[in-house]
Amino acid sequence: MNPEVAVVIPVYGGAWCIERAVASCRAQSHAPVEIHVVDDCSPDDTGAVVRRLMESDDRIQYHPLPRNAGHLTALRYGLRRCTSDWAALLDADDELVPDSIERRLDAAIDYHRRNGEWPGLVYGDLYRNEVGADHVCRFKSLQGRDFGFLCRELSLCQTSTILLGREALSHFPDSANPYNTDDEIVLAIGRHHPLLHAGGPVAVAHDHPSPTRMTNSAWRRYRGLRQLVRDHRHDIVRHHGFARLFLWRLRVLRAFVEWQNEWAERRSHRLYGRVARAAHGRLTAYLQSRFEQMYF
Repeated sequence: MNPEVAVVIPVYGGAWCIERAVASCRAQSHAPVEIHVVDDCSPDDTGAVVRRLMESDDRIQYHPLPRNAGHLTALRYGLRRCTSDWAALLDADDELVPDSIERRLDAAIDYHRRNGEWPGLVYGDLYRNEVGADHVCRFKSLQGRDFGFLCRELSLCQTSTILLGREALSHFPDSANPYNTDDEIVLAIGRHHPLLHAGGPVAVAHDHPSPTRMTNSAWRRYRGLRQLVRDHRHDIVRHHGFARLFLWRLRVLRAFVEWQNEWAERRSHRLYGRVARAAHGRLTAYLQSRFEQMYF
């Protein structure tokens, strides 16, 4: 059995990093049959870089969008153009480890052999900035259907660790949330399909100061989390009750306070900043004992 896999890479202003991402796809031990680069109306010369790469590899396809539509829309556009059995997602500023596709496919095949059904989403852990045991970010290991966990935590893994089966693509989310892309994908797919951890790291995420990166902006984290809770509040209550929704409201408040602290530091409002930091610390201490995952 030799399943075909495509890779979808959404990019915005990624001329500086897209070549690295594509190179990691080309270096896979299980080679992808297609590499779809979806340009979300980049203001730089991303298109020129990708077109140059296309000259030496006919698997690379370039899809420039006519207007900036956001991360989820760019991913959806690329996924609709995949003809393969599986599709791996890769942010342009990240890269895949050499056995990323092979590791996840092997895990999916083994799961199918043991359970008689295919997982809809296979994911793995993540290296931060460089490969090494000291740089691993480990995610919760799920081995099947566990929508209750997803409704409790509203998060699981990062976009560049996700491999989607063709049957799962019809459940790809259509959300207005421009920031919590990975969480929206996991919740949408996990509602209908088994999710499977592949047993190890499958991608490398690189830190960088770009203002478009969610982790670099407390305002984006607050806006994204507020929308995420709004999108899934009914599932939270249905599976875990109003008390859990109240805890998520506190998570949103914590994100708001973090944004206010960042705002105060930029404007040298020292007293307001001290109050915000104290409130953030108290909320964090309270919530850490009530959530298994505190990625945001």
